[in-house]
Amino acid sequence: MTEKMLSLPLLPDFQQYLLSRKLVPEKSATFYAYWANRYLTFTKRHQDVDPPEALRRFLENLQSDIRGTSYGIIPQMKKGGQIQI
Repeated sequence: MTEKMLSLPLLPDFQQYLLSRKLVPEKSATFYAYWANRYLTFTKRHQDVDPPEALRRFLENLQSDIRGTSYGIIPQMKKGGQIQI
């Protein structure tokens, strides 16, 4: 990956949407874009399944991924966090 590619904002329209509607604090927009991008990338590889099944597989993948649990994503979901599609 080139340095220029790394400096591009991740899902800039999505970040702008979150900020314009005050859905997340400005400092968190990149974090949400990162996870949205991970989900979208995952679903592109699993186009053969319906969206609920893709979400289930994505969450299973996160659970088995040490990085997913270190960010506290899975424990947060287990505490009652909501996921909206």
